[in-house]
Amino acid sequence: MNETNYGRSDITSDKGGQYSSGFLFVLPVIFCMIFIGNVLLLVAIKSFRIRRVPDQLVGSLAVIDLLNDLGPVLMSIVVFQIDHRGFQSGRISYELCHFYNWISSFLRLSASFVASLMAVDCFCATLQPIYYRTKVTSDKATKLILCVVLSGAFISALPAMGWGRVLTHRGICSFNFNGGFALCIATLGYVQLIMVLTCFIAVARKMSKYEKRFNGLRRGRTLTFLNGRLQAMEMQTANERRISHMDENGIQGGSNIKRTCNTTRGMSTLAEDDDSNKITEEKCEQNEIRRRESKTDPSVNRCSVNRNVKESRQFTKVLGSVVFLFYVSWMPIIFTITAELATGHHHEVLQSLSAQMSLLCSMFNPWVYCGLSRPYRASYICVLRRLGRVCGLSKASEHDIKTIADTGSRFRTS
Repeated sequence: MNETNYGRSDITSDKGGQYSSGFLFVLPVIFCMIFIGNVLLLVAIKSFRIRRVPDQLVGSLAVIDLLNDLGPVLMSIVVFQIDHRGFQSGRISYELCHFYNWISSFLRLSASFVASLMAVDCFCATLQPIYYRTKVTSDKATKLILCVVLSGAFISALPAMGWGRVLTHRGICSFNFNGGFALCIATLGYVQLIMVLTCFIAVARKMSKYEKRFNGLRRGRTLTFLNGRLQAMEMQTANERRISHMDENGIQGGSNIKRTCNTTRGMSTLAEDDDSNKITEEKCEQNEIRRRESKTDPSVNRCSVNRNVKESRQFTKVLGSVVFLFYVSWMPIIFTITAELATGHHHEVLQSLSAQMSLLCSMFNPWVYCGLSRPYRASYICVLRRLGRVCGLSKASEHDIKTIADTGSRFRTS
């Protein structure tokens, strides 16, 4: 374990590190994007009539990203507005730099843990649906989220216990990842990356099999349904021909002399005709019931099957986009720590760049759900129309708003 001195000598000075005006302009834009996107996401989740475990995880991630935006990002904006040298200006206390490092690491670790839980949740819901519906509850999900958040807070406090040092580069506070602290963070990072990728591959394969099964079921049930209808029509036509032929024979051979002799035979023929008619009617009714059931059965109806296949593809796209953002956000940090462990040097430029890359997940996650998920998109539209109507920018009627809200609720409950 490395010793940590809590004096100002631990802060590395970089006098020439002044940020340009472009960075000072981009940082507030990032702040606004994160704030607006995550607030809209939370309001959209709040409007759902039924909030399930995935909605809890998405909402928890949005809360963590919002706190990260209102904490470290806003703190950086204020510090750089006071002095363009940031934390190196001497106006900011060393304790504030420690607090900045702790809260930023805590929120980033918590966000990565919750994102990993989202991948595991999709994996269990897709590959173990019975276990997921019977064992996974909202209370258990809440407790698990609290556990991973507290774990992130504890791990982020390790530098204060002697693992690592606080450094500054170009006005940004950061940890000097070395020793046991760096090994702990790197191990956690690689485990999460492997786990998220494994869950995505398993879910994508399951969805591909699901689509193939539905396509085959649709073709097989369609052919069976058509063959059943053709058989029923052929039986009904043959029965009608037989009855008409028997009527013609009865009219041609009818005479007053043979009427008494054919009474018993006619009665037996009528009884046979009644029985055959009943059998034909029962078969027609059964075919009609099968036809109605095939129309109402979502696994047979062509439109519903196409909708299910489309929803499964959309689900795979959403999960793939989230996994891509997760990798883009967290792989630079893990590779930077690995490089520091391998070389034994503190790569300040790489660490500063990786810290900025970690904000990509907070920026684009809400918009991924808005663009690729129909329930969230419907709720976003409802929220924006209500906001525009309050501000006087939209002339949408109450009927339109209620229709959109009901559409979003129906998507959630289906």
